[in-house]
Amino acid sequence: MSNHMVFRGIWVLVVLAVSSATAISQKAGKHSVGTKESVLRYVIVHNEVDPSLGRGDSDRRFVEALMDPRSFSKKNVAVLGRLVSNRFADPALLYINIFTSLNDVETPEERDEPKVSNSASDGPNRRDTSTCVRLNNNLRCLIYFYNGKHDEIEVKLSK
Repeated sequence: MSNHMVFRGIWVLVVLAVSSATAISQKAGKHSVGTKESVLRYVIVHNEVDPSLGRGDSDRRFVEALMDPRSFSKKNVAVLGRLVSNRFADPALLYINIFTSLNDVETPEERDEPKVSNSASDGPNRRDTSTCVRLNNNLRCLIYFYNGKHDEIEVKLSK
């Protein structure tokens, strides 16, 4: 077999690999939320229902999501809050914490460690984060930006 045929065979394999990677990338893009200008990529990293403790107490759900930091904006926090709220309709009381760094998300081992309520919290690192609370059909989000600024939004939910 000549070097020319080997080179041509390798070239065909490279073209096929690039074409396949492009097709997979385009297919994955179809599962993103948003437009080409504003694509929201996220993953739910924790979901737990905390049952009520008795009369006067309600069941509540805690959800943590990791968002691509390039997507962090008021608009995308609202979109993600709405998506999580729709995905987890019950119970009525829902807490959503949105992080933009994997370092801010507890590992399962860290989550299992006992917590001391009066100890100083390490809290999230100085990155963009948000905390949203839904009670019944009202969703409010506090947004903390890396630069120290913060904002609060109310997100319209479908009934």
